[in-house]
Amino acid sequence: MHPDKSPGPDGFNPAFYQRFWEHCGDDIFVAASSWLDRGYFPSSFNETNICLIPKCDNPTSMKDLRPISLCNVLYKIVSKVLANRLKLCLDKCVSQEQSAFVEGRSILDHTLIAIEIIHVMKRKTRGYR
Repeated sequence: MHPDKSPGPDGFNPAFYQRFWEHCGDDIFVAASSWLDRGYFPSSFNETNICLIPKCDNPTSMKDLRPISLCNVLYKIVSKVLANRLKLCLDKCVSQEQSAFVEGRSILDHTLIAIEIIHVMKRKTRGYR
């Protein structure tokens, strides 16, 4: 994570955690482990700030603004660790029919299969073989 990313509601950016990891890393590990054991995170952990970024020089309406969510960096760290750990077993847990958001699979595969099925069905109904 780039050190200069914007901080979330807690006010800490990645540079803080990178600079002071030797002081706070063990505590973060213990806290994250206890959250996983309990099966839920504190609600404040998932709070975000919505920031409006202008799309043009002089925004005059909401459509000229792009909202972004600024999450707590600690939330991003724990989420990334979980995502990387789950990647190892995801192909065993997720059905082969599910293709979106699984590394190595593409939602376009199912689209292409559907198009091919439509073409085959059209040929069969027209009598072409």
